[in-house]
Parts: sequence; structure tokens; C-alpha cells
Amino acid sequence: MPPPVPNRTEVYGFDYVYTLQRGELVRISVETLKNSNNLGRFFFPNNAFKKTPRGETHIDALTLNQLEGLINCISGYDEVQLAAFTSVQVKQMSKNLLSKLSQTQIKKLPTTTIQALTTDQIQSFGMGSIQALTTDQIQSLTTDQIQALTSNQVPLLSRDQIQALTTNQIQALTSNQVPLLSRDQIQALTTNQIQLLTTNQLSSLKSKLTSAQLTYFTPAQKAASKGILT
Repeated sequence: MPPPVPNRTEVYGFDYVYTLQRGELVRISVETLKNSNNLGRFFFPNNAFKKTPRGETHIDALTLNQLEGLINCISGYDEVQLAAFTSVQVKQMSKNLLSKLSQTQIKKLPTTTIQALTTDQIQSFGMGSIQALTTDQIQSLTTDQIQALTSNQVPLLSRDQIQALTTNQIQALTSNQVPLLSRDQIQALTTNQIQLLTTNQLSSLKSKLTSAQLTYFTPAQKAASKGILT
């Protein structure tokens, strides 16, 4: 007989979770998840090597309301557990819940998870979270996510992150974002990236481009930018 579903504040460990079925999981209250120190920590992801004896998985079965119950344990999740959340679940994660992820955890998030984040969630990322994004994760950002980067976030992008920006991402940078780029960030742009800049973007850069970078302009850019950069 399976163990009873917890309905009060208590410590439930690995042994309990190991036998927990999905049907029992969805009946656990948010408050119980928040207050039971170990309960959510041991939830099994959708991974063939980490299933319970009955073949049960837990993380992908959590209801949208239960996600907030992970607030006190998600910081202990490993790479496999983090990857087990569905795109629907990711979109429903609160800013408070996402803020509990460490920089190390952020780096381990699969690109599919990064792409599932809403623009509001992206904008909630603090300095550590933005700087933790790997070049692969940066490249996975949609153009909407790129354009959602705030005036506080754009200056935080490292040279490697800047150089990782794809064609679509470079051209998606808005006229409000481009002026926020520092000289160091501008100088990190590759030849190919510079040749992707639109006339409006070039007008925002003005004197931040180096003389060497000006030589990378395409004929069309040179013609369109006459008088803009002088």
C-alpha cells in the first residue's frame, strides 16, 4: 500500500518520495511543499535512470499551482531535475521562484528552457543570472527575448555574449538598446556582426565604433551612413 499523501508540515525524505505516485503527488498542497524541507527536493525527473521502482516521474506532473511550493528546495535541483520541467511549467514560474536558481544552475538550464521563458521572466533576471548565461543559451534567445532586455541588463553582457549574438539577434536590437552598449561591448563586435548593423543602429553607435571597425562597413552601409558618424 502506498504511503499517505502528506497534508501537514513535516519532513518527508527520499524513502517517501521513492514510492510516491503521480496521482498522489498532485494532491499535495502548496503549503506542504513549501514547509516540508525535503519533499520537493527528491522529486524524480523524467529520466530513464532516475525513475522510481514503478516507473514514476514527478517534476513534469507538478501542477502549475504546485510550482510555487518548490520555493525552498529548487536551489538544490541538479541538471537533470531542472531539465525535467515542461515549457508550460517554465512559463508559469514566478519571478521569485526563478530568483532562487544559482548562477551554476542557470548555466545548466537547457536551451529549450531558456526559450520557454517569457519576456517578463527574462526581464526579472538580475546581474548574476544575465552574466551566467552561456553563449549557447544567448544564441537560443528569441528576438522577442532579446528586445525585452532592459537598460540594466544590456550593459551586463560580456564580450563573449556579445560575440555570440546571431544575425537575427543583432538586427533585433532596438534603437533604445544599441546606445546602451559600452565601448568595450561595441569593440567586441565581430566583422560579420558589424556588417549586419542597420542604418538606425549605426546612428545610435556614433563615435563608439573604432576606425578599424569603420573599414568593415559594406558598401551599402557606407552609403547609408554618410554624415551619420561624423
